[in-house]
Amino acid sequence: MITMKYIFAALFLIVFLPATKAQIQMETRFPDIRDKKGSLITVNEMHGALANTNVYLDILKHIHGQQPADTINLFLEVPFSMAVWCNDFLSSGGKTLLPKGVYPSPEFWNQIVAQQIPAKIFGCDFEYDEQYKRNQSFVYLLRKTSDDLAAASMDTSLISAYIGLVNGFKLTAKDTRSLISQLQGMQVNAAPSLKARIGQMLFALNAPQKFGSGRDEFIYERALEGIALHYFNYENRINVLIHGVAHINPAYKNSLFNRLRNSKDSPFAGKCFLIGNVYLDCKNNSGIFQHETISSFSFYALAKDDKPVTDFFKTLKLTPQQVYFLPVPEFTSVHFSGLKQEELLGVYVHEAIVN
Repeated sequence: MITMKYIFAALFLIVFLPATKAQIQMETRFPDIRDKKGSLITVNEMHGALANTNVYLDILKHIHGQQPADTINLFLEVPFSMAVWCNDFLSSGGKTLLPKGVYPSPEFWNQIVAQQIPAKIFGCDFEYDEQYKRNQSFVYLLRKTSDDLAAASMDTSLISAYIGLVNGFKLTAKDTRSLISQLQGMQVNAAPSLKARIGQMLFALNAPQKFGSGRDEFIYERALEGIALHYFNYENRINVLIHGVAHINPAYKNSLFNRLRNSKDSPFAGKCFLIGNVYLDCKNNSGIFQHETISSFSFYALAKDDKPVTDFFKTLKLTPQQVYFLPVPEFTSVHFSGLKQEELLGVYVHEAIVN
């Protein structure tokens, strides 16, 4: 039995998993998304599922095929500093190093470069956590900022000391407040490029620096802030959000998905769509759950609405070790609580992916 503790742990850890050999079987045409610029296409995931990389690349391949000249915004369940790092990798044409354990996998990023898919990455998750050893990308952005300050002959002693605290997982809220105060002062008279770098650093420093409750609320609020700061330019672009199942669940009133599609201040209100991942007896080998578990769940995971969905797709008796992209089945409230038929664009069914 998978406990809530392990599922919630799974919803934020970044893990390295190579892509499985499973092929994508297209049982229906990929939806036409050319009329969805400025909208948000959400994709749920089970962290650690073996075929995730294949599915994400398939989605991007189809979108790029329909809009080859357009940049695709990818809003991922990562810290802002990780988004900066991945954008640097893409801007270099894949010539710089990727973070260790990069999400969702190194192959994902290498294939975006190889297939020349224009993508811009955004994330606004928590930046730092001692218990789960999250600090790598935070240090990356701190060092970039320190280098830019040094090039402008500005004092880097405080940020250097702060990097040492982050590396050693000895950071306190007081340390962060002190650095924010200094950087705000430096930003006032800085040249435009340095002002922008300091602004990025301040955005990261203002993120929660410990995993805790209320993640959907702070991710939503920081997303709005990131949009206001032009870190996430959503207008006239295809926007794809990929987050763990609890954040996407349409049955949760306050899930990130529902905040984005229903809140009055959301730029995506009434413009959120879902491409669902449904996992049937699939292995999760990220080491997050209690054991090397075989899991079945959908975008309703952690809710009573989940079992009817997985039970429905199990009746199709699909071939194991394959991923199927299926049309939206006959729509009923029993199967798809809280969703309108036009909001669900299609479903990837992972059938017994275990290696």
